[in-house]
Amino acid sequence: MKEFITLDSYKFFFCVIKKNFKYYYDDLNRLIREDNKLLNRTQIHEYDTNDNITSKKVYSYSTDTPVDLIKEYAYNYSKDDKDQLDMYQDELIEYETIGKPSNYRGNKITYLNNDIKSYNDISFTYNKDHIRISKIALENKIEYILDGNKILKEKISEMSSHFISDDIYIPEEYVNEVNSYEKTYIYGITGITGFKIKKSNQIERYYYHKNIMGDIIEILDRKQKVIGKYVYDGRYYDPETGKL
Repeated sequence: MKEFITLDSYKFFFCVIKKNFKYYYDDLNRLIREDNKLLNRTQIHEYDTNDNITSKKVYSYSTDTPVDLIKEYAYNYSKDDKDQLDMYQDELIEYETIGKPSNYRGNKITYLNNDIKSYNDISFTYNKDHIRISKIALENKIEYILDGNKILKEKISEMSSHFISDDIYIPEEYVNEVNSYEKTYIYGITGITGFKIKKSNQIERYYYHKNIMGDIIEILDRKQKVIGKYVYDGRYYDPETGKL
């Protein structure tokens, strides 16, 4: 079993935040254990011969053999297609004949060619290059203004948002104005790092804390107080199953 240790350090204006994580890998470089002191969790992963995750067990944080099991997640795959996830916990996943999900954990999906046309009551439209240009959910319509495949601006009902990009299209800020407050997302070369909220001429800054895979796991205020947490239950697109 391989062991990989990392110390993440972040510097935001007047504060430095340091957290410890420990990751363990098998001989196939698959993540089999994560000790996360920040979330007070230890996770154990198991895989099948096709490298698909089959089980994830979440324990209270431990640096030894974990014993306090909090929750266990089970992943089941098709007998015909060993890489096709058919069930997550007790939730079925159904597919079209060409392998695209049609009923995903109780959510109905329809397609127009290879583009997702609807997801339950949410509908989407695309341009000739199959890039999404609008989304309609309930009474809200979101329109995306593009430059090629880059999002320059989005319009959400009476709310207007836009990206501020440099010459090589690395997003620096994403501004979202609605009613009496303004929310600005801050980006760096590695992606989004936090946001600030301006309300009644007062500005509050918040920062994202990410794990080694780049997932946001916490939101902290300027005093390093945790105001929100994200817990991911999968490896890829769906935060629970890791599949779609």
